Amino acid sequence: MTNVRDEIFGQHMSLRQTYAYMQGQADSIKDFYGISGFYSVTFTGCGAVNALCASAELSLRMRGGMSAMSVSAGDLVLNLPRYLDMLNGTMIIASSRTGKETELLYSLEKTRREAGTTIIACSTDERAEISGVSDIHLELPWAKDEGPCPTRSLSNLFLVNLYNLGLLSGDVALIDEIKTVTDGLESFIDQNTAAIQKVAEDRSWERVVILADGELGGLARAGAETVRALTGVPAWHSPILDSRYAFGPSFTDAKTLVIAVVSPEEDVHQNLFLRELRGTGAKIVTLGEKEFTGAALNLILPPVTNAANWGYNFLFTVQALAYFRADM
Repeated sequence: MTNVRDEIFGQHMSLRQTYAYMQGQADSIKDFYGISGFYSVTFTGCGAVNALCASAELSLRMRGGMSAMSVSAGDLVLNLPRYLDMLNGTMIIASSRTGKETELLYSLEKTRREAGTTIIACSTDERAEISGVSDIHLELPWAKDEGPCPTRSLSNLFLVNLYNLGLLSGDVALIDEIKTVTDGLESFIDQNTAAIQKVAEDRSWERVVILADGELGGLARAGAETVRALTGVPAWHSPILDSRYAFGPSFTDAKTLVIAVVSPEEDVHQNLFLRELRGTGAKIVTLGEKEFTGAALNLILPPVTNAANWGYNFLFTVQALAYFRADM
């Protein structure tokens, strides 16, 4: 578990490297955008990485005014004919941990051949196989996971997607805010690690529900996969209020840990729902700008204009809870 610990608790360092790397690549990427002639963007990946793609799709549609979709590489392998009309004129942004996932390589080769797509790929391996099926390959070897499940690779691939969205939409403020938030992540880790460990070491919880909305929804799914992989504890994800229908307060009890990213846009409905969950005996960890009375732990997030930039703090928190639970 030593590698896992270093990758989780040192990911702020790899994020700084990735941001600097993207600054150096920005002009080449923008030039590629200019000559590619695409009018939509498709995000793809495998497993937990594909969950990041769902977040990236929504982020682009919210900011760029451009058609976008996300689809798993495995779905493209099995069902490409269904997607061909949607893939004409698209640029694919493919995210990968290893750069050699079979489904991803096959789907990119096939979409390039049959739909003429242009492809930007990003992986954490240098000279990975994916470079042979992409027009641009962004390499993040410092973000590679040596441990058994994705940790720092997720936060770094998430950063690359957001940075690309900033370039696509001309949102300089988004790109600048990425740096501000990731520069502050080390302090967030130092200030909150002991409290996160205390929650993790409470053996009363036996399942996890991770709640997040909007651009962070895909990260909730990725976090649930990390919890299951590291701990073997059952974990689910949902938008906050939709969890009432997906699970309902009757699903939670004193053996449930709820991790919720609390929206700064609205207090009444989500607070009422969190109180319902607290009333079932569930242990609640919140991340947001304000504290929730009755939570086992409130983690205060930095003020942001782009809520997607909370993703780094969110991913770290879930990974750290899973690590401490697994290391007990």
